[in-house]
Amino acid sequence: LYDFELIKQDILNHFNTRRGSRVMNPKFGSIIWDLIMEPMTADIQSLLQQDVKTICTFDPRVYPTQIDIVEIEQGFFVSVTLVMKNTNQSSNMKMMFDQQTGLSLQ
Repeated sequence: LYDFELIKQDILNHFNTRRGSRVMNPKFGSIIWDLIMEPMTADIQSLLQQDVKTICTFDPRVYPTQIDIVEIEQGFFVSVTLVMKNTNQSSNMKMMFDQQTGLSLQ
């Protein structure tokens, strides 16, 4: 249960799910896919930061310490530093959300 690769995969699965698409759990998933072509305003930045934080803290094994979001041509680049609870081990998770290619780890 405490392997970073497993944790990252669980978090990726959460990001790959569009919020509202899961039956019986409409609050599960990410809003990134709904905002992917919106201009990066302060409001959008705030919504994205909160969404990433919510998804990363949804997993009880880790918590985020740093979240960086950069607008790219077709979407967003997200970098999250995760710390494993009770061990203080950290790992960086870099994700590219692209309108054409979807989600990929960098």
